[in-house]
Amino acid sequence: MYKVLDHYYLYLKNNCYAVVVGNTHSNSFIIGYVKYCGSSRETIWCSKYDCYERLVKYYDKREVYNSTPWKTFIPNYGSETPIIPISMISKVYDPRYRVKEIIEKPRDILEKNCLEILFELCRNIRLDSIGLTGTLLIGIHNPKYSDIDLVIYDLKDSRDTIEFIVENPSLFKSLSGDRLKNWCKRVFKVTNIDPKTIYKLYRVWRRGLFNDIEYSFIFNKGVFEYIDNGEKWVSIGVFEGFIEFESSLDALNYPSKGFINKWVYRKGFKPRSDLEYVLSFETLFTPLFYEGGKCITRSLLQYNPLKDTYRLLIGVYEQHTYIELID
Repeated sequence: MYKVLDHYYLYLKNNCYAVVVGNTHSNSFIIGYVKYCGSSRETIWCSKYDCYERLVKYYDKREVYNSTPWKTFIPNYGSETPIIPISMISKVYDPRYRVKEIIEKPRDILEKNCLEILFELCRNIRLDSIGLTGTLLIGIHNPKYSDIDLVIYDLKDSRDTIEFIVENPSLFKSLSGDRLKNWCKRVFKVTNIDPKTIYKLYRVWRRGLFNDIEYSFIFNKGVFEYIDNGEKWVSIGVFEGFIEFESSLDALNYPSKGFINKWVYRKGFKPRSDLEYVLSFETLFTPLFYEGGKCITRSLLQYNPLKDTYRLLIGVYEQHTYIELID
């Protein structure tokens, strides 16, 4: 069994790379999607020996779903989900191990900038919590085009990282001007969420600039779990209403949980008892769940018959779901 965590990468027997999604997986498969596959032509993503095409160009749920030939119904999510069969895995890439490689020997200007970020972060959190993902992890990055994608595998260290980034704006600079506009346009293109909400949910601790290179941070509790004996959730239908979230550190894990403090039903399917939380596969909403706040939502209502409880699901293939912030 591979005890992999969110944003590990998998090299597959068909010369493709897959991204691991979340920390909860099965004995027979890993939840994830195929992102890069070998190419017969030269591309901007190349190793010493091979070049790769990027299958998932934008993080649209349909593009992610369609990039992967293997799917199965996951009772824990109540949704058909892309998976990677264990039998297809040839190699596992751990983002934390890649950090150690770069510390020992940075090979290019992008890796040297990674080294600078790592040095700054280690003033505040443990090195063992930090990982590098994306093309940097699998060694097909291009210093001219690639960003620096980091993962923090511990919720306390995640919180401390957020505070450190916010307190050091001279190091970690916010996107602004055309860069911020272009980011908002990209997110709107794949989510169709109100542009005002997208702009309000931008945080420098999720994406920004370090030495004029774009970086992104992903946060994770760093604990592997088996999905085979997990909870079973049944999808009821679409719920629309008002939600008020309480702030929660657990929101930083993926998929993100937003714990509900207050809710008001408007239309669609109405729960017969209280709503506990929102589970979201859309990382845009992580700041709302982490900090707390108010919104209007269109979500998939799900029911747990064993516990007689309800939750809302966002960012899945089956339904168009969204959140709009309320001031």
